Amino acid sequence: MAKYQNHVHTLQRNPGVTSEWIGCSSHPLLSLFTRAKEQEAMVVASLSLEQKGRVRFHGSLWLARCTQPQLLQPGDRVKVVGFSNITLWVEPLN
Repeated sequence: MAKYQNHVHTLQRNPGVTSEWIGCSSHPLLSLFTRAKEQEAMVVASLSLEQKGRVRFHGSLWLARCTQPQLLQPGDRVKVVGFSNITLWVEPLN
């Protein structure tokens, strides 16, 4: 993840995301991402640190990457720990 660290907005480090950061106080993603910390998602297309895949999160499909160098398979449960643009960063649930 170090390769991507400058582009990842982790929810643990930025819990108070402001409207200036997103650019619009009424943007629907602002509300979703500020509530997303540690919420579960399910992998629907394989993903890893280097390969984007897809997860089902809040009833919608999202692009996602894993923060760890492991391959996650469809059906794996993960938690959302951050985002970069419209890509969610996830970690496997143990």
